[in-house]
Amino acid sequence: MAKGQVIEHLGDGKYRVSLKFGIERIQQELADLNERIAELAVLVPNAKTDLLLAEDAAKAKAAQIDAAIPDYQNGVEGALQTIRALQVELVHLQGELQKARFKADQLIAENLSLLKRRSQLERLPAEETRDLWCADYVTDASGEVGLIEVNDEGAENIIMQPAFSDEGGYLASRDGQLVPRAGQSGAQVYFNAAILPGIQKWRPRYRVGTLTAIDGGLANVTLDEATSSAQNLNINQAGILKKIPIQYMDCDATAFEVGDRVLVRWFDSGPQVVGFESNPKPCFGHGLVFCPSQAQLNGDRTFWGLPFEDGAGNEINPPLGTTLGSNPVWSIQKRREDSPIKSAKGLEYNYGLRNWIGTNGTRDILSWRGPASRVFDWYNNFGETINVRIPNFQTRWRRSSEVFYKLTVLVDLTDYTLGGFTKVCGASMYYEGETAFLLVVATDADEWSPGPDYRVYEWELNRQFEATGSPTLKQSFTVDPDIYPLTDWYFDGSGKRAVCTLRNQKLQESDPADYNIIYKAEYTLAGGFSIASVWDATTLPSNEVQQFGQYLYRAIRREEGSPACGPTKLGVSWDEKNNAVNNTTRPADSIPLYFDYRGLDQVGAYYSKPET
Repeated sequence: MAKGQVIEHLGDGKYRVSLKFGIERIQQELADLNERIAELAVLVPNAKTDLLLAEDAAKAKAAQIDAAIPDYQNGVEGALQTIRALQVELVHLQGELQKARFKADQLIAENLSLLKRRSQLERLPAEETRDLWCADYVTDASGEVGLIEVNDEGAENIIMQPAFSDEGGYLASRDGQLVPRAGQSGAQVYFNAAILPGIQKWRPRYRVGTLTAIDGGLANVTLDEATSSAQNLNINQAGILKKIPIQYMDCDATAFEVGDRVLVRWFDSGPQVVGFESNPKPCFGHGLVFCPSQAQLNGDRTFWGLPFEDGAGNEINPPLGTTLGSNPVWSIQKRREDSPIKSAKGLEYNYGLRNWIGTNGTRDILSWRGPASRVFDWYNNFGETINVRIPNFQTRWRRSSEVFYKLTVLVDLTDYTLGGFTKVCGASMYYEGETAFLLVVATDADEWSPGPDYRVYEWELNRQFEATGSPTLKQSFTVDPDIYPLTDWYFDGSGKRAVCTLRNQKLQESDPADYNIIYKAEYTLAGGFSIASVWDATTLPSNEVQQFGQYLYRAIRREEGSPACGPTKLGVSWDEKNNAVNNTTRPADSIPLYFDYRGLDQVGAYYSKPET
């Protein structure tokens, strides 16, 4: 088992995760090594000095003996006794020399060994970045998370713990932590290797397999073959698990189908299916809605719709139908309990290209008309020329009065007396107990008009998620006449907070500093509206200020998918609370492009100014 730190969500339950190794013991060993190496830095030179002194003393005593030998040869009285005394002293000095040499050699060898061990430990990674699937369909996991090693060994097949109801956070008692083998003691390495295959087989934790049958809330699973790295021993007690419970999010078996690749966990009560090996599924029938279209050279788009057959029953442009026909929308739907995929075409265009997704899955998804991008420069792109040149573009991207919910019109602002505030530019739902409420941000201004007025209206929703009664005006807000929006109002997952990005629109003024300002406006259900400047061109060198407006325009064009234009170096990256993103830190001089919410966290997209 292992410990991880979420870096970012890559979509559909897949995460970029920093795998955190257990290096606390390694760090303590390094501290001890450094302390001893520091001591040896003094002891080794001293030992070498003592060795040299012992060698010199022994050499000097041997020289005295050599000097006394001629006297002995010449028969000098007492010469023999002198030599014998000197020899005794030499033997003693040679003993001291051997001890000094042994001590020096021992300290030198210890120092070399510790330096090698320190180098080995310092090369061990403290973390490793992996792209991992979460076992269940949770898209807002964050912080420290528990990681699963399938087959209870190695780091090849790792899955994030099921994270529904905040159960995926790291728990040391459940998840443990990987420690590099080179960082373990010899006794640890031997013990782990000795018990590994037995633990894997008789105390299993996690396996993956294929779901072969579902009966109510019980499943049959055929496990993948599993062998231990110790002698390739089989570690499955049985290849097929029969009638084991399915424990998954808040829908259990309804999320699964025969053939799914599943994750099995062993509890004290036995094995249970707890998630997916990859590509986890949400707890509801899934589907998608789309409008086939084709880009034209003038920037417009062609689409097709009813009728699909002519008067003689012949298909028109099969399977697309009549060019620019009505009801051009297709849908593909699939419920978990229904095996076939169902498709339909010829549907009304009851969805928008801007949306809000709450915390309750498909029950909390709203959409409304707007460009197919979270940020868009209306001022530059929705001028009079575009109105004439690409009408289909206008039809699908212009604001409208509807808020859509599951291919139906949840509310149409023109059905109410709202004083001209009939253009939707943001929507969400929130809950008070069991009661759901709809919030809609509306304006009476054209998309490219500066200084728009905003109003927030609220409807209570009944149990069938239908708006009841007349709306309540919650708050009003007027933007400064020189400022226009770059985004709609995007709400967080709770539906109670929203953010909108704006900028000054004086693009043709003589003083560029008048228009190179980015603003962030915020709304809270409890506190209302506020707005503040978050970036000002005066922070740029004077020779770059005049170019900023063009850089921003190009960056937004790139963000919404248009071809690159000009030398803009676009480095758009989500930056949650100014933390590291994609293993890099957002440059201090990066410029905010727009703001949004990811779940309950406000995030921002930034880009770097062009290199010179």
